[in-house]
Amino acid sequence: MTLIPPQKSRRGLGKRAVALLLIAHLLAAGAVLAPFLPGPGSCSRAANTLFSGLQLLSMPLLVLVPAGLLWQRLGSAPRLFPLLVWTLPLAIAGHVFWTAPWARGLSRSRAIARSAPLLRAVAAYRDAHGHYPRELAALGPQCLARLPGPGVLGVAAYTYEPHRKCFQLVFTQNVVAGFNFEVVAYDPLDHHRAKGELSALYPAGAPHWRYYIYD
Repeated sequence: MTLIPPQKSRRGLGKRAVALLLIAHLLAAGAVLAPFLPGPGSCSRAANTLFSGLQLLSMPLLVLVPAGLLWQRLGSAPRLFPLLVWTLPLAIAGHVFWTAPWARGLSRSRAIARSAPLLRAVAAYRDAHGHYPRELAALGPQCLARLPGPGVLGVAAYTYEPHRKCFQLVFTQNVVAGFNFEVVAYDPLDHHRAKGELSALYPAGAPHWRYYIYD
């Protein structure tokens, strides 16, 4: 009679390892999406620097995926570190190329919605004085008690650009590692014009708002 040696069972990850794996992936997602999350604009430099760095690293990090898969394959049971080696680079690349553009659309809508009191105050100033203010500070407490912020971590503030018979309210969002930006602009007369090499204008989901990619 031939005896078959017992095979070692491949146990799954323990609860603690699973929790650490989930935490690592949540932190990676939060780091990539930081510029598009709700929060104070005072954090814009840190959020955009983190996003740009992870964008630049996303492709080189993918070389770790085969090594992590081989390491995992050679082990007798699933282990946390080999899983992190191949799953985190894939997750970061996925967030950079797919989740971030979707999140940028949400943050664009949030910043546009939060500008409503500011736009009403500018219109009220024009009605009272016959012209638009030269700067937002001219609104004063009689028109607006406090200037609202975009409420997005990666957007520092709105930029006000007065013109002869109109104005533009502008904010920007990081697109590609700090080299390409999404410029979102409000113009009551719809005299939008894209700057840079790319001339395409896109609807921003609200009246008189357009955006373009500055290259």
